[in-house]
Amino acid sequence: MPDRIQLRRTKGWRLPPGARVVTRVTIFGNPWVAGDENAFWWPETGAHWRGSYHVPLRLMGDYDAVGIYGSWLAGRGMPDGVLPERLTPDGTAAVRAALETRRQAILARLPELRGRDLACWCPPGCPCHADVLLERANA
Repeated sequence: MPDRIQLRRTKGWRLPPGARVVTRVTIFGNPWVAGDENAFWWPETGAHWRGSYHVPLRLMGDYDAVGIYGSWLAGRGMPDGVLPERLTPDGTAAVRAALETRRQAILARLPELRGRDLACWCPPGCPCHADVLLERANA
């Protein structure tokens, strides 16, 4: 089975041939961010990240962010408290619609990842959405 690779900025480091980057700037990126002080959902439109604003959510750890990503990608929805409570009903519906569009785009492109190593910034041994993608793409 392919592996997860940690991206590096060290001089001379190169992405192995055939590996795919699945960081937040790609369609495969995890919209849920683990953080020391707060967690954010990064709004997105289409296949590219857009907008420079963030909607603060509850404190979220690595396991939370990856777990929510896996559940969402599998179509099991999102747990309570993941979307901001301050959104209007129309705002909540728009966020859910954008997330569903993104989920469908990821699922449609999963075959591109089959058999490939996936690269992200997460350190080895830490939870990472790339592990979810590896499992789904190679099932």
